[in-house]
Amino acid sequence: DWDAGIGCDVLLLKLFSNDIWKRLWNILDADKDGVVTAEEMKALDLDGDGNLSKEELRSAMVKILGMSAYEGQDILLDYVLAAGGDTDNDGTLTVAEINQSK
Repeated sequence: DWDAGIGCDVLLLKLFSNDIWKRLWNILDADKDGVVTAEEMKALDLDGDGNLSKEELRSAMVKILGMSAYEGQDILLDYVLAAGGDTDNDGTLTVAEINQSK
């Protein structure tokens, strides 16, 4: 129904993004203590700046999760960032944002 508000495709994309984030969280929280440390963040932080960017998330989705992700599929990455806790909407995740979202 067009008057229902949020379309089912958006809802499914959000659900899929949350699942992707849960899988990435399990990789990041290597010691399973419920907190991601700066040291654990290095598993996905390819450039060593202490943040996870869209490019680093895309790389993790492809190399670690075995998914397909192409340049220009930023809407999926935006939803993954939101699921991970990108509260300031700067397109990156910090350790603090990640831990707040849990």
